[in-house]
Amino acid sequence: MNTVSLFKPIGSNNIMKNFLQSNKNIIIVVIFLIVAFIAYKYLVPSSTPTSALNTSVVSAGADVVALSNSIKSATLDDGALVNSSEYMSLKDFSTTITMQPIGRVNPFSPIGSETGQIISAPTTPIGSTKTTTTTTTTTKP
Repeated sequence: MNTVSLFKPIGSNNIMKNFLQSNKNIIIVVIFLIVAFIAYKYLVPSSTPTSALNTSVVSAGADVVALSNSIKSATLDDGALVNSSEYMSLKDFSTTITMQPIGRVNPFSPIGSETGQIISAPTTPIGSTKTTTTTTTTTKP
């Protein structure tokens, strides 16, 4: 009786094995060509002529020098801008800032400590209906 196992190891089919055996030479040639191309690409220096690179750098440098020379040659008359009618026609929209009272010396100190009196919130003891307020008087150094 011929039994078929449901649990075969992966890769146990003969299709892949037959394909690799019949095309072994082709696969070896393709792998060799890929390795040769990668080796050629990274080991052989590039054949870009250095003169082409130098001319592009020189032309870029010439542009920068020409721009720098044109900026250096620009001049402004000392009073031409300030005395022009366009400048004189400008309106002043600034607002004056009024003096405001200065705040507390120490904003983190308890309220009332600047006057020498610290006022605390009313406290109610647990189980009592009577409210008490504590006031402590301190002197400033």
